[in-house]
Amino acid sequence: MLATCYNPPARAAERRWSPARLPAVARRPSPTLVAPNGASPREPSTFRQDQLLASPRLPFLRRGARARRRRIAAASSDAAGATPGASRAAAVPALQAWLASLPGAPPPSDDLPVLRAVVAPAPRGARPEDPSALDPGLGLAVDRPVARGRPLLRVPRAALMTLEVHGGLANENSYLDHGIDHELMIRVASAGNMTRLLGGGRDAVIAAITNAFADGGTLRLYRQPPTTGTRKCWAAGDASSRGVRLAMLAVQGEDAYPTVLSAPKYGFIERRWGGDPFTLRDPLSDKVIQNNVIKVWPTEGHTQSALEAAIKLHPEVRDRIDEIERIAIRSHDYTIKQVDRTGPLRNEADRDHCIQYIVAIGLLQGRLTYEDYSEERAADPRIDALRNITTVTPDEGFTSDYYDLKVKSDANAVQVHFKDGTATEDMVVDFPLGHKNRREDGGIARIGEKFRENIAAGLTYQQQDFILPLFEDRAALEKLAVDEFMDALTG
Repeated sequence: MLATCYNPPARAAERRWSPARLPAVARRPSPTLVAPNGASPREPSTFRQDQLLASPRLPFLRRGARARRRRIAAASSDAAGATPGASRAAAVPALQAWLASLPGAPPPSDDLPVLRAVVAPAPRGARPEDPSALDPGLGLAVDRPVARGRPLLRVPRAALMTLEVHGGLANENSYLDHGIDHELMIRVASAGNMTRLLGGGRDAVIAAITNAFADGGTLRLYRQPPTTGTRKCWAAGDASSRGVRLAMLAVQGEDAYPTVLSAPKYGFIERRWGGDPFTLRDPLSDKVIQNNVIKVWPTEGHTQSALEAAIKLHPEVRDRIDEIERIAIRSHDYTIKQVDRTGPLRNEADRDHCIQYIVAIGLLQGRLTYEDYSEERAADPRIDALRNITTVTPDEGFTSDYYDLKVKSDANAVQVHFKDGTATEDMVVDFPLGHKNRREDGGIARIGEKFRENIAAGLTYQQQDFILPLFEDRAALEKLAVDEFMDALTG
């Protein structure tokens, strides 16, 4: 039984959760938040679920099922600081994959942790005592992580609201140019939406959001060479955890700071944004979700089309690797800022953000998996040999179409030149496979494959037998209650 593997009875007393762990605010008593049975007094997880599953630093995909389940249980820690039992942890990849499979929705790895704080069902038999205390969006009672019997469909709806705020702020403001990591958007979006789920009104939401901005922004150095590091794998989960904490404080009456952006000398815009405008131009709707790109391979998002181009060229070059004179990549400016990296690559985090490395793997193998970023795989001398003869140049047309909201392409082109003077086709991929324009061009099929791969990596055969038929019957899935879905994964 998975629950036995995760939660040995001998350690039950150690796992006891207490409301005393919640932050205290002197002005009024804290609402009672009841943790699920078996919750553990651990610190909040700061790991992104998808990154931990993907990370070649954790080669659990090559190990036994028990080790895999332990990894995933650890990775699925409650973002609010309480660790649900095995069934709740096992459900995370399924929920994440479902959200990613919705038409137009991006993989919600950045924003999903905030929902983990409320998705875990209340103790068995619990029912909300006061229906008026339920939030209309998700049906959340202030004194329950989630009210039992609420439709599962409300979970992705709440996730999509968070993603819309996240994406809206991302589209209008260049965090890269200001040296701030985009986890700021995650913290702001998570804090606001979590406050709503906890029953907070307009004033509480304002308090949560303004406190999120008052935190400032973390430095982006862990995503940029030469200091790229593994923090980029858990920064989003850390931001979501902070969003949950700020939401809890907000519903207890924490002060708001309405001038947090515009205040002279000490406001965010002047102190952290260099005085540039910080905007949210368009009203929030479903625009971000409908126009986002789903990553179908484990690479940095803007290299998806480059990898696809390399995979298409693989049959032509695989027997001529030693004859390659140079590899020419054309891309748009934003991709070059993010992933054009030469010289030694320090670790896996460096490799999965290096377009030259990713294209080399695609040409050599015709595919790319998580393990291709490992130290063992990177030791193949052919990879660095190909990187050293690869050039990356900006293409004005690609750049123009990337920033044109009517086009919004994410193009890359790859061409291989041989020592005898011949060359492959200049393979141009304007829209990566996960783009909305390619849903019928293999995109949906590949997203389905990715879903099944993630399910196989994270769930037992019995859990897969429960999950997979549900995703063939969307109507039945949407009618399922949150607690029924989570409890069915107990084992």
